[in-house]
Amino acid sequence: MGFHESYFSTFFKQSMGLSVSDYIAQIRIDEAKKRLLQTDDQIQMIARQVGYTDSLYFSRKFRQKTGRSPSQFRNIRRPERIAAFQFVGLLGALGIRPVCIDQDTFLHSDILKDQLAGTLVIDEHTPDDVFKSLQLDLIIIPNYFYSKPALIKRLERIAPVLVLPYAGGHVVKEVLSTGRLLGREKEAVDWVKRFEHLSQKARNDLSSFREKGETVAIYEMRGHDKVYMWSYDARGAFYLYETLDLKPPKTILEEVLLPNQHTVIPLERLREYEADHMFFIVGVEHGWYEQMDQRMEESDVLRQLSAVKNGTFYPLKLEDFRFDEGERALHLIDRFVSRLTVAANPTIVHM
Repeated sequence: MGFHESYFSTFFKQSMGLSVSDYIAQIRIDEAKKRLLQTDDQIQMIARQVGYTDSLYFSRKFRQKTGRSPSQFRNIRRPERIAAFQFVGLLGALGIRPVCIDQDTFLHSDILKDQLAGTLVIDEHTPDDVFKSLQLDLIIIPNYFYSKPALIKRLERIAPVLVLPYAGGHVVKEVLSTGRLLGREKEAVDWVKRFEHLSQKARNDLSSFREKGETVAIYEMRGHDKVYMWSYDARGAFYLYETLDLKPPKTILEEVLLPNQHTVIPLERLREYEADHMFFIVGVEHGWYEQMDQRMEESDVLRQLSAVKNGTFYPLKLEDFRFDEGERALHLIDRFVSRLTVAANPTIVHM
């Protein structure tokens, strides 16, 4: 990576909160957890698969990291009482309503509010005795929590912890994989059939729209002058371009989707990337959504967009679109279809 070994080790620990060796050990233990839940492989074999030649050393390391033996962790198959730091859409696809979710996930889950009714909202500072009183079978966290080793250690003392990747996987693959981990294979297969059926219906509903050859894209406004254009693994972009088979503008295809990398531009360049239909994500929390009409009037760039003039510019709430896993994907697809199948009206349409 171009670093001196000593400098890299120091820089890594400052950035991540744990050493390189501890980070690698955490990755290995978390991979072992998945194999313990998904397979009947012997512990000795799993130890070798994740990089430990000595199964006794692996078991000691596992207990040191988790507070329980590999065999004890394996006994949590088909957990019922789950705390979710994110992934509520994924759990919903498997028919699971979490016992509690973290504050950040709650603030970005309006789209699932009916499915989360009665769920306790917690945060990183919720007292241990509150967590323990919930009698949790499992705590699920995203892999960006690796930068919070103290929190992971604390959560491991409360209940078994399972780490899932934050983004980058197709919803079908994610649901099937998580279904195997949580002992919900049948529920996962049933949901995938539902997803495929509803996706096909959505494509059929948009067949006349696709025949027009009009372009569609999704954007996100941050601050006052930065526009993000997302590639396939964020903000529902995969479902817009791939699942619904909609056509992006040439510039977004060549600079964002083909290289599969998120791109940030100043607002003043937005017209270079404009589409005939523009889904425009803005945050409620920072006032953008409620003040959209005023901001449109104040911005020469936004007012001059063809989509704004034609009534095909659709503001979206970041609080609905931040996550797009599992059950959320179906809601996002429905949002896309509902806007694209309504007659254009040259006014700003809020969703």
